[in-house]
Amino acid sequence: MINKKTVKHIARLARLGVSAKDIEKFQKELSAILGFVEKLQELDTTETEPMAQATETINVFRADKARPASERFRKQFLKNLPAKEKNYIKVPPILE
Repeated sequence: MINKKTVKHIARLARLGVSAKDIEKFQKELSAILGFVEKLQELDTTETEPMAQATETINVFRADKARPASERFRKQFLKNLPAKEKNYIKVPPILE
């Protein structure tokens, strides 16, 4: 079982303030977690191939391709700008 000193050390590393009551609670919980890990260590995984993920998820994003905007969209966009010059967005200079 994990001792109180170890729980205080872990709490300090995680920058958590813990009360005496919490230390006892965490002592039991962390000991239980380590018990589960020890149980997993007993499994024979010599014939198990390593894997990066448990599911066969594939990239579902679409290709990012530039598309020309419609003339209607362009006019609406330019109409809503605070400043424009010809068909360009006018912004204040950042380097003078």
